[in-house]
This record gives sequence, structure tokens and C-alpha cells, in this order.
Amino acid sequence: MNNRKNRRRRPGSRTGTRHIFNIMAWTASFLMVITMLPAESPAAQQIAKLQEAAPVFSLNLEELAAGPDDNIKTDTTATADENPSEAKETAEVTAVVTADKLENQKEIKTVTSNVTGKGNILIYHTHATEAYKPLANTSTHSTDASGTVREAGTTLTNALKAKGFSVVHDGTLHDSPSYNKSYNRSLETAKSLLSQYGDVEMIIDMHRDAASSSNGKAKTVEIGGQTVASFSLVVGTGNENYNEIRAFAEKIVNKANEMYPGFATGIIERPYKFNGYLSDRYILLELGNDANTIDQVNTSAIYLADVFANTLKDL
Repeated sequence: MNNRKNRRRRPGSRTGTRHIFNIMAWTASFLMVITMLPAESPAAQQIAKLQEAAPVFSLNLEELAAGPDDNIKTDTTATADENPSEAKETAEVTAVVTADKLENQKEIKTVTSNVTGKGNILIYHTHATEAYKPLANTSTHSTDASGTVREAGTTLTNALKAKGFSVVHDGTLHDSPSYNKSYNRSLETAKSLLSQYGDVEMIIDMHRDAASSSNGKAKTVEIGGQTVASFSLVVGTGNENYNEIRAFAEKIVNKANEMYPGFATGIIERPYKFNGYLSDRYILLELGNDANTIDQVNTSAIYLADVFANTLKDL
């Protein structure tokens, strides 16, 4: 009898079961709703960005079964002083990309090259829509090249070509309309360029940082009486050639600060690959952030050409 009374006084197990069932039902409903969102909707784009930053939480069951993409590791340990591209994007809101704008941008790949000279340099953008001010005052991303990392990439291209280098600048959009798997798409672009141009002196994946990693302030330095954007390099520790790309990044940072003190803010390490295994002379460049103006960044790109030229000369 006492045992039966005690059992009547302990309804918690059934209540707990109902709570678990309700949570599971709510989760299933949520998953059904978000999988039906239009790909171009702001909510769907934000979810895609979160999946890109943490693909282990991907809602695609086939991707979960296959494991994370080749560029991402689920190990969360890292040594760094600020967030790299993958993590920073979770804090930003992507501009809504309209259907007519996407139609106009389908063939945005623009290659500027002169395959003669001192050696080939490849420049591309995994996150090609990243924008600077004044554009970033209203939208931190844009499918138009003007005011984005692609404009800065063109400035860097022209400055390097003026120094006699052969430069291939690819403006393919790898992050629009979705951020999810941006590095996988840019990997295909980089491999295609390498197959066309063979051995290269240097590969640059050109980004801009998020102002949130600098307390909302622009990343600047004074060079020649001008206020220009500073830069940092990101190195993925998940690459088998980590030691080589780290050493190359150190040469660039040291040369930059030797020529223009304070120009390079340092090297960021993350436990990913970022396609760095493509070359021992691969860099992921973070030039300024979305609080910097495009004019500051374009000026920096000219100084960067000096840094890269002198670094390669000393190798």
C-alpha cells in the first residue's frame, strides 16, 4: 500500500516524458518551417550563414551523414586574437538579393591577366560580396563589385601588374545567394585557375573583417600622412602544410611592419583549412573591416602591392 501511495505522489516521470515529447515535436515543426523558407529570404540567408560558420549543426541530413566539408574541422580549439571570416559572418546580416540582381550577376567572373612577367599571382574572394563604407552604412554585403572587396582586389591587381607581375583576379560570387559552403565553391574556382595557369608565386583569398571584432571601429594606420586600412592574415591550422603557410604569413607581416610600421595587425589562427593546402604561398587576407571606407582600402591595396613584391623578392 505504501509503495502504491508513493508511486501516486511521483508523477514527475510522466510529466518529464511529456516535456521531452513536446520539445521534440516543436523542434520537428521548426525544422519543417525553415526548410520551406525561400532561399532568397533574409531568414534563410541568416540560417545559411550560421550553417556555414558551424556546419556540424547543418540541417541537411545528407551532409550530416557525409560529415563536414573538407575545409572545416569540428575541433573548436584555436589560438587567435580576433574572429576570422567564417565566425565573423554570423554577426552580420546579409543584404536581400533580388532575383533581377542575381540575373545580372550570373557572369560576374572577371579575369584580368597577362600571363607574362615575373610570375603569376592569383586573387579571388570566397566572400566576394563583403562591402566597405559608404556602401556598408546601409548594407554590409553587395552583389555589385563597386565598394566591395572585389573593387579592392582590382586595385591590388593593377598595382601588382604595374610592378611587372602577371595577375589573375577572379570576381566570382561564392557567397551569394547563400553563404553555406562558400569555401567549397571558391575551392573549385581556385583549382580551375591553377589548372589554367600552373605554378603560381602566390594565392590570395581576399576578404574584409567585421567591425564587430574591433569594437565597431575601423582598422586604420597612418602611412605617408594618409589614414589607410590595416590588414591581418588568417592561417588554418587544419592544413598539412600549416608550417609552410604560417612561415609565409610571418614573412609578409614582418615585411609589412618593417616597411610601414603598424600596417599588419598580426596573424589569426583557426582550426580550419580555408583552402590553404592549395599552396605553401597561400594567404587569407583580411583587409580592413566594414567600418573602413573603400578609399582607405584602395590606398592600402597599393601599399600591399609594395609589401608583396618585396616579400617575394626576398624569397
